[in-house]
Amino acid sequence: MKLYLLSFLLLLVCFVAQAQTDTAFWFAAPQVTYNGGGLHSNRPIYLRITTFSSSASITVSEPANINFVTKTINIAAFSSATLDLTPDIDQIESKPPNQVLNYGLYIQSTSLVTAYYEESSQDNPEMFVLKGKNALGTNFLIPAQNLMDNDSTKAPPAYSAFDIVATEDNTTVTITPAKDIIGHAAGTTFTVVLNKGQSFSSAAVAYLAAGHLMGSIVTSDKPIAITIKDDSIGGGGYYACLDLAGDQIVPISIIGTKYISIPGYLNNAPGVPPTDWVFIMATQNNTTITINGKQEAVLNTGQTYKRGAYDSTLYIDASLPVYTLHLSGFSCEVGHALLPTIECTGSTAVGFTRSLSIPLFMNILVPTGGETGFNFNGGTTVIQPSMFDTVPFTNGLWKYARIQVSTSDLPAGAGAVVTNSLQEFHLGVIHGDNNGCRYGYFSDFNHFTEKVSTSAPNNTVCENDLVQLLCDVGNTLFVNYQWTGPNGYTSNAQSPLINNVALSNAGTYYCNASKPNCTSLTDSVVLQVNKLPDTKINVNNPVCTGSTANFISANAVAGSSDVWIGPNNNIISLTNTYTKPVNQLADSGRYILKESLLGCYKSDTIHLVADTTPVASISSNNPPCKNQFLSLQTGATVTGTVFSITGPNGFNTVKTSDTIFNYSYNDTGTYILTASLNGCSSTATLLTSIREIPQISFNPLSSICENSLAFFIDANETTGIKGIGIFSGNGITNDTTGLFNPKIAGNGTETIKYAYYATDGCNDSASQTIIVSPAPFVTTTASQTIFSGSSAILLTTISGAYNTILWTPSSSLNNPAIESPEASPLVNTYYIINVLNNDGCSASDTALVKVVNNIKIPNAFSPNGDGINDYWEIKDLNGINSVTVYIFDRNGQKVYDYSGSNIAWDGKYGGQSVPVGTYYYIVKLNDELKSQTYSGWILLMR
Repeated sequence: MKLYLLSFLLLLVCFVAQAQTDTAFWFAAPQVTYNGGGLHSNRPIYLRITTFSSSASITVSEPANINFVTKTINIAAFSSATLDLTPDIDQIESKPPNQVLNYGLYIQSTSLVTAYYEESSQDNPEMFVLKGKNALGTNFLIPAQNLMDNDSTKAPPAYSAFDIVATEDNTTVTITPAKDIIGHAAGTTFTVVLNKGQSFSSAAVAYLAAGHLMGSIVTSDKPIAITIKDDSIGGGGYYACLDLAGDQIVPISIIGTKYISIPGYLNNAPGVPPTDWVFIMATQNNTTITINGKQEAVLNTGQTYKRGAYDSTLYIDASLPVYTLHLSGFSCEVGHALLPTIECTGSTAVGFTRSLSIPLFMNILVPTGGETGFNFNGGTTVIQPSMFDTVPFTNGLWKYARIQVSTSDLPAGAGAVVTNSLQEFHLGVIHGDNNGCRYGYFSDFNHFTEKVSTSAPNNTVCENDLVQLLCDVGNTLFVNYQWTGPNGYTSNAQSPLINNVALSNAGTYYCNASKPNCTSLTDSVVLQVNKLPDTKINVNNPVCTGSTANFISANAVAGSSDVWIGPNNNIISLTNTYTKPVNQLADSGRYILKESLLGCYKSDTIHLVADTTPVASISSNNPPCKNQFLSLQTGATVTGTVFSITGPNGFNTVKTSDTIFNYSYNDTGTYILTASLNGCSSTATLLTSIREIPQISFNPLSSICENSLAFFIDANETTGIKGIGIFSGNGITNDTTGLFNPKIAGNGTETIKYAYYATDGCNDSASQTIIVSPAPFVTTTASQTIFSGSSAILLTTISGAYNTILWTPSSSLNNPAIESPEASPLVNTYYIINVLNNDGCSASDTALVKVVNNIKIPNAFSPNGDGINDYWEIKDLNGINSVTVYIFDRNGQKVYDYSGSNIAWDGKYGGQSVPVGTYYYIVKLNDELKSQTYSGWILLMR
């Protein structure tokens, strides 16, 4: 994409641009012959855009073509830009004919601009002026020239056509061609359905001028825009010159009855072609055409009257609205432009740019008196009043000028702005040479019209509101306004304001809009003023937290609607009453009632005050155990709160806490706490009950001796209440079973307690004492061994007081009633001593006396291996477990050493048999109860 910027106001070549200002333009680009891409071709193509007092961001898109890359241009104020569209030409031109295409261009701007599409080849150029909203309509007749033929030698073919673009989806377009077009015969009506941005081209079949499409009818159910083009036209007295002619047309609703054509710069003498031509087409039957004061034709709908200018201005006056197409140019090169009607149209500023150094002419048309108000690029020398002549047959009302602009006044590439401070004017630019010509005519095509309305929807306003009266005359300037209305209302502003509208302001308002040298229009509007509702809030205020605020629309009437708005500016109700639970101080604040009646709103505001309701909270140790106490406490709340508690059995207190002692069944029931603060109160209740206490059975305990065995103390709960019993006291070794050990308790009087802890928390206990009497303590020799026929003293120690001793069995004792008697048992015997004191407590111990036979020690043996008496053995030790034996030879040398109970010497020493002879032994008994030493001799034989 190439972007060319001109920072001097408006970009115009061969046409007037300022009046066709808008922010949105639709355009269907025509197909122009490529012709091999030479000097007479369809490229390059440009879109030229000009801003005015505001900068603009421009987007160029094809809404129906997803493959087209949207272009964006940012243009400073009073600047121009050129967008090179040549790279996208194959998805811009409306080709082929008779096919729905996606190539409609849509130009959008953030501020007012002018725009035109330029075919810019050297030999086949033309400008297509985009007319913004003036180009959009639903009812068109197609104007065309029927003088010059299209060149049939070009490829692709050069032909006459009109191209349509839809501005909305599902647009039904109905076409009735006046001549044969590709795909459809003349006079045959057909329809095409287009979506937004889609285009459709209708191309003439014939190359001859007689086959051109003037008079074709195009209607639609939604707005469309139409482009006309005549490609590579020649003949008709224009020598061998060929040139492109085209323009964007306007709907029938925009055209008028009066036109002025100013001749161009074709090479001709009076009465000799080539010359300018106008092609006047009627849109209604019996249309009379008068030119320069002479009636020249009567036309029916779709008929065209062709009139040569022959270097003269033409004043055209039709009895009914007509299209006027002007064919003009330079030398023999032509272009054509749709002329704007002169009835109340025109511009106060026009801008253009000189593209090339070839000749450039301005054709200017202005109401008489306006010729002195022109300015060209800030100066008055280029356009002077002396350059203007009176348009014949206009009764002196119009002036025109044909001015050539030199390259010294406007070099190639430079921009110009033409303004008039006195009158609206029309300006065309012809820019051409012997190779080709561009011709464009940009003026405000719209008529001076008037539409009166108000700023209020449906012209209905509410009492006390502000309303603006609107008199819309489009872009028309130099208009005088006179408003009249109820109660003598007058104003000369275009759109006056009425502040604080009263009911008396209702009625019909008239606006007379008059434009000098044009006409005077009057339109009216009926203003309806609706009475405001009498909005008022009723509410219980202040309100305690925990209760409700009841909002009421006090003056609500039938048909009114209410909106309640809370402190957070959120809508809280849409009814005429609203109940608000007040749960916290934050619910305080501004509450607004907006009431509407017939679209009129009035509000009332109230500030709701929420007072704190103290929180009544009562707690206790409920349920207490019977005969214990009930403790009542109030919860913490706001300082200054007053409390009152009432309950069963006549209970009444104003304390924040209180206690009921010796709690009984009469005290059970409901206790009510009332908390009060600044008129706000709350209550809390407490339902109490009672818990039974356990019943314990614990019988008195008998005395016991200190050395008695441990036993279980008998105590229990008798009512079956679930819980656990716990024993305690000196001597208790298991607190749950009550196991009592008198040895641990020791002698003396001990208190044993049994406590029962019920699962519900109640408990009871009972205690008994137990006397632990001291017992004597006795120890005796545990075990001793004697040889048969011997005796042993039963050594005994007794501690503690006692009065009786008794040994059993008493036989073999010298005295069974003494502490340490002598025992002479014949066999192993256990003796038991029993010691008794005065408290009946006893102690006992046991002594064992073992009786063994005397041991037999052999005095000879023969270790010769014959199996008989080969070992010296002591076989019968009578239970003695440890014996030590030493054997010596006659020289005192020890030959055997043994400790144990299995004595057997094999007559060897160091693994060698000792000599035959006499040996000597020592045998020591090492028993714990019997210790004795034996010695003797042994005879060893072989």
